[in-house]
Amino acid sequence: MSSKDSVLTTGEILGVMTPAHRGRLMLHTTLTLSIGGSEFNVAMALARLQQSVMFTGRVGADPAGQLAIDLLRGAGVDISGIGVDPQAQTGWYIKEFYGLSDEPRVYYYRRHSAARDWMPPGLDELPTGKAVGWVHTSGITLMLDAALSQRVQDFVMQWAARDIPVSLDINYRQALGRPDEWRQAIRAVLPFVTVLLGSRTELEVVLGTSPGEKMPVGTLPRTVVVKDHRQAQVYHGGDLVADIPALPVPGVVDVVGAGDGFSAGLIAGWRETQNWSEALRWGHVVGALAVRHPGDWEGYPCYDELQAVLHNQWRDR
Repeated sequence: MSSKDSVLTTGEILGVMTPAHRGRLMLHTTLTLSIGGSEFNVAMALARLQQSVMFTGRVGADPAGQLAIDLLRGAGVDISGIGVDPQAQTGWYIKEFYGLSDEPRVYYYRRHSAARDWMPPGLDELPTGKAVGWVHTSGITLMLDAALSQRVQDFVMQWAARDIPVSLDINYRQALGRPDEWRQAIRAVLPFVTVLLGSRTELEVVLGTSPGEKMPVGTLPRTVVVKDHRQAQVYHGGDLVADIPALPVPGVVDVVGAGDGFSAGLIAGWRETQNWSEALRWGHVVGALAVRHPGDWEGYPCYDELQAVLHNQWRDR
């Protein structure tokens, strides 16, 4: 059912504090503890979809770091590539569900996080017997630190040289840098990226291009996935090869992590079916179920649940 080789994810792990109720953060607001981070979320989603997954990164020697390791290990993710830095802390962020949209306000505390000092393992340092068949990271990781961005670029370049597919989710965040800084970081790694994922806005802001009926050839990776909450499209070699509407969602609980879930579903779907339309359907199911549940990754479906939705066999009662 699942591919024999592994998806290798690399990126930032964060502790997450989420209020129990919507509204302003105020004195005596009850907060719950969890773990997040774009590539962490992708790893958790892939594991639930019965994909073999490895994670490489760095956390602090603190409760958030240990919880992240425990969660990944419990999900079946290979954690041998995670380092623990006793001199640094795991980054954090706090959500606030107050405003005029479904998006929460997010406050980050990551300036001196362990993730910034991550050193990529050499290809010969990865666990023996673990064949890597896909590598995934995000623009967030590239934008945490200039030196880290160069290390990640060198890391994915090694995999690209071995003809291993590399996917990059833009994940544009204004707080991490100006648009021109994002363009520089993303464009530097694009020659080594096989599949680029982003919304239309992200592609326009970061790459200066607007997806249309024909994607520009030669300026982007061979495969570009355009995703938003209404539909998703795949352009391959500049041609539109798949266009699938998103699933209707009766009500949104928490949108954070939905894009990461979509990315994981797309990766798993492509690896299982080799069909981009099917891959988009997988991504839509994971993203839709994610927004119906509180938390970044907690609502991701397991393989059987995803199949039930895909084949119209989901039963609520």
